[in-house]
Amino acid sequence: MGATQNVKRATPRELWILTVLLAPYLGILIWNSARMGITMDEPTRLLGGYLYWLNLPDHPPQDQPPLLGIVTGWAPKLLRIPLFRDHLIWRQQWKDHVASYILDRLPGETIDQLFFLARLGVIPFGIFTALLMWHWSRQLLSRTAALLVVTTFVLLPEVRAHGALITSDMMTTFAYLLAAYRAWRYWLEPSLRQAAWLGLAAGFAVLAKLSLLIVPPLAACVVIARMLLDRRARRRGPAALLLVTVLCWLVVTAAYKFDTRRFTWAELQDIERQREYSPALVRLMAPLTVIPTPRELQLGVRLLGGYYRDGSWTYFFGKIYDHGHWAYYPACLALKEPIGFQLLVVIGTVAIFRRWQRIRSISDAAFILVPALIYLGFAMQSPTQLGIRLILPVVGCLVLVAGYGIDWLLQSKRGRLVVAGALAFTFISTARIFPHDMAYFNEWAGGPERGWRYLTDSNIDWGHLWPELKKYMVKHGIKQVRAFPFGYDKLHRYFQPGEVELEPSPWTPEKLDTKTYVPKPGIYAVSASLLSGQYYPPVFRTYLHYFRQREPDDRVGYGMFIYFVPDRAQADHL
Repeated sequence: MGATQNVKRATPRELWILTVLLAPYLGILIWNSARMGITMDEPTRLLGGYLYWLNLPDHPPQDQPPLLGIVTGWAPKLLRIPLFRDHLIWRQQWKDHVASYILDRLPGETIDQLFFLARLGVIPFGIFTALLMWHWSRQLLSRTAALLVVTTFVLLPEVRAHGALITSDMMTTFAYLLAAYRAWRYWLEPSLRQAAWLGLAAGFAVLAKLSLLIVPPLAACVVIARMLLDRRARRRGPAALLLVTVLCWLVVTAAYKFDTRRFTWAELQDIERQREYSPALVRLMAPLTVIPTPRELQLGVRLLGGYYRDGSWTYFFGKIYDHGHWAYYPACLALKEPIGFQLLVVIGTVAIFRRWQRIRSISDAAFILVPALIYLGFAMQSPTQLGIRLILPVVGCLVLVAGYGIDWLLQSKRGRLVVAGALAFTFISTARIFPHDMAYFNEWAGGPERGWRYLTDSNIDWGHLWPELKKYMVKHGIKQVRAFPFGYDKLHRYFQPGEVELEPSPWTPEKLDTKTYVPKPGIYAVSASLLSGQYYPPVFRTYLHYFRQREPDDRVGYGMFIYFVPDRAQADHL
């Protein structure tokens, strides 16, 4: 069915079903916020939020827009976490080192409370995303299909795994979908009121993540295109464009506390000379020499350009690439999404094109498909390839595409069986590894047991498995393990002295006398994200070859591998 400008009033039955769907999802997120260990990025992000609330200058890297800090930085301020500003490490001005130093000096109970409270600030964005999908789907599809869209969303493992972490991934998904929805609403009704909503949504998107700097230009393109294609929109088009621009600017500068400045021509020339951005894009930045923009945002833009220029090591299908691989994120969608969901997306895509003439206008599906393709296209060009979490906005759009397939299938008895089967298969496939949703790989990849051979990092172990290792040791009566950890979580939260011995790693290569680790007899816990050598200097890529070339004896949370290394006499006997 086509879109309508009038939002259908929700019935009590719909609201009751929606509550039943979202209550378990909310419960899982709250449980995860207390259960999961600290992931790699969380200490740095939380410190940035704390400094935002204290009105203190941020430490590099300044790649964190304010929204995450606004919703999480209150927690360390409430608990009065010390910053140790007189210590030398503070003056080194590197945020991850400072954050790690602070956590080393906090009691485990304080760290538990700190991260639980801060994660509570992120949780609402998962709920907001589900509600936005439901609201939009009800205007595009049938009421039943809209509820099944929410069902599909909450069944996806990545939205459960990353919905309670101090990262911008879920709020970026919400912000991107909100901007797409407001652009669609403006397209249907090109009024100044809708332009105001679009400008606010575009500004909000910029506050979520630097990658969403693409949203304001896209919003302007929507207004201009509508003005060119519709005579009725031309009269108010210039005013609408100005309103979108001004409101977007006000939202962004207000969140950055109006600490603004103008780019200089010398800086733009330096950006071009440093090859941070293409010459054509630098020329498009010329208005920034006249329009003041937030100082911290400018630093973030330059950091983002440096990331694109320099690249980062990416592990992909058994190889390490210095500047990423174009197929990385399509592979994430192929191997990390449940097959039942993939089936619905394919059917939804077919349904969109089969029903093209029946959809009231091209805008209905275009404002879902085009944003997904744009974001995926930019991501495929990015050398920062750290997991499916970085393309959650694409996944959000694909859920709505699946909604078209659901709506089409519901029109026949056989189709309803397909929907039921796809959702049931998605539930069964993901439930078997619950609560270790982060490590989910589908059956194409051979499940989470085999997934690490294709993708690592936040796709399987993001440093969050220390509490699971503690439970494993207690369950099996293990008194000591040797560990190769990943991330910034702190052992004193879980273990007594001597229970975990950290093995020497190439993080400090000057302290090593070998390029390949030779294990002593004992029990080892090795992060799956380290086996590839992705994060080690190139000469140490084979450092963990002993563990990589053999199957683990056991697994903790699918992302930390357990190896029993016997002494030589035992090995000969075996």
